[in-house]
Amino acid sequence: MAMKFHIVSQISSGGNWLGATDKYVGLKFNISGKNHYGWVRFTVAADAGAFTVKDYAYESIADSAITAGDTAVLTSLKPVAKQNISVYSFGNKVHINLADQNSFNSNLEIIDLDGKQVYTGKLRQRDNLIQVDGIVTGIYLVRIESAEGTFVKRLFLQAIK
Repeated sequence: MAMKFHIVSQISSGGNWLGATDKYVGLKFNISGKNHYGWVRFTVAADAGAFTVKDYAYESIADSAITAGDTAVLTSLKPVAKQNISVYSFGNKVHINLADQNSFNSNLEIIDLDGKQVYTGKLRQRDNLIQVDGIVTGIYLVRIESAEGTFVKRLFLQAIK
């Protein structure tokens, strides 16, 4: 069910949002002292007189990322203890250490902030080195899903020329 809002006052009458359809806005908000992340998908009228919220979602696990457009119910996932997984980057390489053998054979996903998946694979050993080619320099989300739960971390990756 879409909700339509009429804009009473405008700051600007121009910009990239006029007449925009199915655009996403990322959200960060506080619940009980912890940060949560979410998104809203909406359409803006060509005259900027109204906008319609089509849908929205947020990650119920504090300090965990959500991909724009992801509507999967994530409340059943439990976060992996941070001491069990170590993730850091250098250049276009992501180093991942799995302290617990229960995390072996985990699914790995690296996502840019536009929600585009730039790498997927399996983590089959304790020490893993992933080289991510064909990226632009910026912030990425590393998501690891194992039998224990889900681990998400933001990393800076640098394109190597």
